[in-house]
Amino acid sequence: MEKHIYFDYIEFEKTLLTGLFDAFSALKHYHKHENIYLFGLRIFADHGIPRPFVYTEELLDREAKFWLKNYRGMSLQNVKWRYRYSVTLAYNDEYEKLSRYLNSVNSGLRDWIKQLDTATWEERKRGHPDQENVWRLYAKHERHYEALCLRTLKALDQAGVFGSPSDRERIFLLFNTNRVIDEEIILRNLNPEICYQRYQTAQKKAASFSNGTHYQYSKSRY
Repeated sequence: MEKHIYFDYIEFEKTLLTGLFDAFSALKHYHKHENIYLFGLRIFADHGIPRPFVYTEELLDREAKFWLKNYRGMSLQNVKWRYRYSVTLAYNDEYEKLSRYLNSVNSGLRDWIKQLDTATWEERKRGHPDQENVWRLYAKHERHYEALCLRTLKALDQAGVFGSPSDRERIFLLFNTNRVIDEEIILRNLNPEICYQRYQTAQKKAASFSNGTHYQYSKSRY
């Protein structure tokens, strides 16, 4: 089965590095008059398309004021703690204005998925359905791709894309995918200790403030 699959990871990594550099640079420029506290990269579980995003104090304030309408028993500050490091905050209207910077990266991923689908169809035409092997290949690709994205994020960090060493003490790097089982270890390795401890404190506050609140789904933006 695997002999039918071809995907040039070397060239794709170059495309990913360029695409993410352009995307993060565009996000920084878009928010240049705001206070950035987080750069993030999320990989969707359904098709693996990477979503780079930036959080600012001002963006958090805008979004928290909207989400406050959905809660009873929470103050604005408590809602901010809840969403400060949440990937939910990445789903805002401003992101859509910058999605074009990842067109080449998305195209590369779609090409790979198309190749996998073609190989699967060829196996079935031969009368040897091998669905288990297909999913094994797909899982192998996912692990490789996640490692590649993480390596790219680290390379951009070392190149100073996310700020100087002193900047990085206040700017958190977030890497998120539904398939990562050791996410906390990854986040700790990505960030200065003082930055990671700040994140841990915020997560504990978010959990404590969530107790005893009621969420009204009917008022959700999405």
